[in-house]
Amino acid sequence: MLPRVRQFGKSCRLCNSRNVCHSFAGPSIFALTSRYSIIATATEQSQMTNKGHRDSRLWDKPDSFGWISIAVHWLTTILIVALWFLGQSISNQLPVDIDARRELHVSLAVTGWLILLLRIVWRVREGHPHANGQSDRIHRIARATHFAILGALFAMLLSGPLTIWAQANPIRYFDFVSLPVASTYRPMVADFAAATHAAAGTLLLILVLIHVGGALKHLMFNDDETLVRMLWPRTNRNKGH
Repeated sequence: MLPRVRQFGKSCRLCNSRNVCHSFAGPSIFALTSRYSIIATATEQSQMTNKGHRDSRLWDKPDSFGWISIAVHWLTTILIVALWFLGQSISNQLPVDIDARRELHVSLAVTGWLILLLRIVWRVREGHPHANGQSDRIHRIARATHFAILGALFAMLLSGPLTIWAQANPIRYFDFVSLPVASTYRPMVADFAAATHAAAGTLLLILVLIHVGGALKHLMFNDDETLVRMLWPRTNRNKGH
């Protein structure tokens, strides 16, 4: 063990005291440990700060959506529009083209399952941000409309492939995968699934129109951020304005 020495008349670098200080001759273990701890803490805080600046706009905030929610929202919108027009165009195709158009429609619907699952998991994880200037009643109505849209989309994505399965037709996913089908034609299941698919499609159209109309109402008549927050995340510098 190194001997202790007394230091008079100068401040200690560790305790910043001009009193008699007993320190070890040579490098102090306490000093080295303290310096390492300070450097490690500063490095960790710097990494956390940089990560926060880099990723903060990805996640939802209590009053705004992040880039992940925005991307999933518009992916769902594109999917719904594409599925709607493809579904409406099937009956207008030539007989030789009907199967190809239906296969494309079903393939996009299967892809929609992944997007729908991602949206449900993400919304359960992040909750529903409350837009600044939006009343609690409007917030509850908007949240209920979102759940209804997801429910109608779920019914469509389930009943569509079920209709094809009950008709004993093959379900192909972009010519890569062929899902098992019913061994025989099941008319009751096919009719029920087809009717559910049509009803859910009509309900989804009505809900989407209500959703779009509500967004336009907030844009033109209300002083809040309901529409703007689905275009880009709200930054800290906007708070208080």
